[in-house]
Amino acid sequence: MLRHSALLALGLLACLSVLFANGAPLFYFDTVGYIDQGQAMLGLAEALPPAEAAPPASEAPSPAPPAAEPDTTVVGSRSAAYSAVMALLDRVLSLEAVVIANLAVIAAATALAARHVAPGAGLRATGLALLAGALGALPFYVAYLMPDILAPVLILTVATVCVWGPAMGWGALALAAFLALAAILAHPSHLLLMVGLLPFCLLASPLLAGHRAKTALAFAGLLAVAGLGERLIFSNLVERFENKSVVYLPFLTARLIDDGPGLAYLAETCGPDAPSRPSCELYAVLQTSDDPKRLDAPNIIFAQNEWVGSLQRLPQPVQDRIAREQVRFAVDVLRWDPWGVARAVAANVGTQLLMTSAGMTLHPEGQAGWLRDAYGPVAASLEDGRLERLGPEARRALDVAHNAVYALSLLAILALLWRNGRRDLWLFAGLVGLGIVVNALVCAGISEPAPRYHARVALLLPILAALLAAAPAAPRGPATLPRLRSARTG
Repeated sequence: MLRHSALLALGLLACLSVLFANGAPLFYFDTVGYIDQGQAMLGLAEALPPAEAAPPASEAPSPAPPAAEPDTTVVGSRSAAYSAVMALLDRVLSLEAVVIANLAVIAAATALAARHVAPGAGLRATGLALLAGALGALPFYVAYLMPDILAPVLILTVATVCVWGPAMGWGALALAAFLALAAILAHPSHLLLMVGLLPFCLLASPLLAGHRAKTALAFAGLLAVAGLGERLIFSNLVERFENKSVVYLPFLTARLIDDGPGLAYLAETCGPDAPSRPSCELYAVLQTSDDPKRLDAPNIIFAQNEWVGSLQRLPQPVQDRIAREQVRFAVDVLRWDPWGVARAVAANVGTQLLMTSAGMTLHPEGQAGWLRDAYGPVAASLEDGRLERLGPEARRALDVAHNAVYALSLLAILALLWRNGRRDLWLFAGLVGLGIVVNALVCAGISEPAPRYHARVALLLPILAALLAAAPAAPRGPATLPRLRSARTG
């Protein structure tokens, strides 16, 4: 027990290695957006007014700018629950507490799986899995002040419940429900990830005996309802207390335009004699430049200059109409060119599955100062660390090392599954693999292929390999599946 506890402690410390090496948590530019939204929700915005620089005395006062149009919308892309938790931890403790919470949830999800992958040796298997994960991007996402670490937590937890639900006691099931619910509430993409995993979970569960199908269905249904309920409650609160409506940035519209079918559809349907629709106004702005980068999805949504910007150059009411139309626009484009959309989605998913760099967790040097200048005291807790000073060669070497770990882990997973023979492990590994693919489908199909989105789940490969290495082999005689019929070990 002492040796296994020491191994677990070593694994936990290894997961904090990037925090120690950097000297501060890693962050993204949108981290300050979560903190800002959370402080507003907690009523802390009044206590932290934004810093305003006074103009030099020698300068004459400039004329007052024209009154801006009232803002009647709130962007719903950020999770209200995650924003509130991050702001609360930042206020009461520090942002390092978010890192500890990240470590706690991934360690708990790994321990839940290890208990059933390696019965009787769960502590040892958990320590080995965390050490193996630390060879990949796990320490980077543990130290990352964004909800990305909860994507692998969700995949591990759902796969564990789908395979071993009836063998789990009420305490373990409650912990699994808490972890999965926290993941779903942390970001809308995690809710879509759960929805994408649900059919595979339900199809796999009847292969096993007992009440596993009912357990998986109840578990998945509870989480899906909770995730959708959080979105509805958030929308109602915004409408009631702020007299605003929640809109989601038009990622679907921008993605389809970037991929080609959406742009071709707009060119076909936005003629002078065609019925007007909000997306045609976006198409008109896209025609004012011939820079090919104007068609990149991030530029469509966020860029503001006249060469590559489009959405941000439109009046806010038009932007809101485009955002509200994106689902209908996607359905229309899918009907107009289903094969073109399918080819684009497949290409995006394939591209996403090959992008495993953790480099997006390392922000450009000096970004903390820039965010403090832009947001004032809201960004006061963010600090640049030592790892941001890594040059291109060091970052490429890090990517090569991580890719080697993932490739070796995949080979080890296949070899261990073949040697072990336990059917429950085949099912568990298959669900984890499907979760990785569904994550690529959700992120690349709606947003864009990006290294950050795949690296956050690719770290599951060394974790899974280590868990399988610690698993006992299937006994000779009857297969593992029938023996699980009476498994209720608690």
